[in-house]
Amino acid sequence: MEGKNIQKMKLLIVLTALFTFKTYSFETDQNHSFQTPESTVEAFEEVTINLLKSSDSLTVDERYYHTLRRIEHIIDFKTMARLILGDQLNEEGEDLKNQFIHELMKLSARAMALNYKNYNNQKYTTTKIKKNHSKAVVYTDFLASDRETVPFKFMLKRNDKGNWQIINIVAGGVSELSLKRIEYKDFLKNKRLQDLINVLKRKNEFK
Repeated sequence: MEGKNIQKMKLLIVLTALFTFKTYSFETDQNHSFQTPESTVEAFEEVTINLLKSSDSLTVDERYYHTLRRIEHIIDFKTMARLILGDQLNEEGEDLKNQFIHELMKLSARAMALNYKNYNNQKYTTTKIKKNHSKAVVYTDFLASDRETVPFKFMLKRNDKGNWQIINIVAGGVSELSLKRIEYKDFLKNKRLQDLINVLKRKNEFK
């Protein structure tokens, strides 16, 4: 009898853990294709809100790996890498190019896992959308607190499969793409791409 009660308790604990985990819906949306720029931006916003909500219940590593799996489909890191390094990227071998793209993706997931924390009813509101057949800009306001609203501008591109992906995010007037372009191109004046990749790998190591 006592053994059955213990088994029931274990089952209850497992079910509770699963229910709690699913409330953050990191894994509930398996849609990897986004037919409109709005749906892509909404998917990104969902990831960040879930990060905020889970900051007290999941470790940084857990939040990082959840984020990494999602943004791989939401953000076009291949295009971002090309926009950041330009012709310098084309001069490198395919292996180094792929390594750089992968570390760039890991860097974004790491930054999101570290920075999106402490949920306090933050939310996004879309204010304007501009788009044509292949490019789009989605403007949103991020309500960070009762006294602070941060304007976001998402720049997107439609890929060969007809799916929309983010290629740049401008938050509070600061372009993530521009910052990386300035920093990395300056670094590569005297260094090689392999050196830059090694720096990114060290940054992507969680302490």
